[in-house]
Amino acid sequence: MHGRKNFFHPPLEGGSKNSSVARDFSGRGKHTVVGDLPLPEILFSLLLKDNFDPPSRGGWARTFFISSAIVCVVLATSWPSFAAEDTAALIRHQSQEFSDASASGDTAALSRLLDDHVTFINEGGESASKKDIVGSAGPLPKGIENHLVQTDFHVQLYGTVAVTSFTDVQTELAHGQTFHAKYRSTEVWLKEGADWRMISSQTIALADDPPSVVLSDKELGDYVGTYSGGPDFIFKIARNGSGLTGTLGSNPTVAMKAEVRDVLFTPGQPRLRRIFQRDAQGKITGFVSRREGHDLVFKRVG
Repeated sequence: MHGRKNFFHPPLEGGSKNSSVARDFSGRGKHTVVGDLPLPEILFSLLLKDNFDPPSRGGWARTFFISSAIVCVVLATSWPSFAAEDTAALIRHQSQEFSDASASGDTAALSRLLDDHVTFINEGGESASKKDIVGSAGPLPKGIENHLVQTDFHVQLYGTVAVTSFTDVQTELAHGQTFHAKYRSTEVWLKEGADWRMISSQTIALADDPPSVVLSDKELGDYVGTYSGGPDFIFKIARNGSGLTGTLGSNPTVAMKAEVRDVLFTPGQPRLRRIFQRDAQGKITGFVSRREGHDLVFKRVG
């Protein structure tokens, strides 16, 4: 089973009250340990130990019985950990398999991994059923390659339910061009008989800052001023060396860059744009602060 070769597990998070087990896959460690020793060493030391009493007095039988009992206890107490590790590895494998199937349009894999009543919300905010997902999948057009690789994978087990979170890193090759994107997902898997199937998924697209352009000193100077979005809702733009800064009320001052002429953004805030408006003579009269397609209007007052 893929994903089970090399992984380790930290101590249970939050104790053992809720019987949940967290697993972090990092590719380190190859042995299950009990205390400070790998389990195989403990078993061999108990079963093959040679410092028991002479057989004539029954010491060998008693020692073997006691050692066997200890082994059984060790196995019994360790088995939940073995099962959790095995399940976590399976869930990670199936989660990546689903990403692969989504990228390639593998309808058979999508159908096998999805529950018939899955609740699925994609990065565009659209809700889709299993029928929608499988029905819209298919081979990619000629000249297109799509790859999704999961990172930051975490899984939490609650009996027959597994909750995962991860980032899908997308690399799309389109007619000689390369496109990159990242998507953050949380998914829920349910054990149905002997199989695990996805019953819920929700994804958001992770935005990056756009490339910036360099404007002339005169162009930068055009934006300097005071803008009002209403009473006590003031935004001030000032020069800072070769760039611009913006300050909203008493909030911290932030850097501002130009995506294109008359469209400014703040690094680290890729969802927000400030789009400037001009009159017939080319003078800036204000801007709209746009996020997710919705605007707040600021008029120039100074």
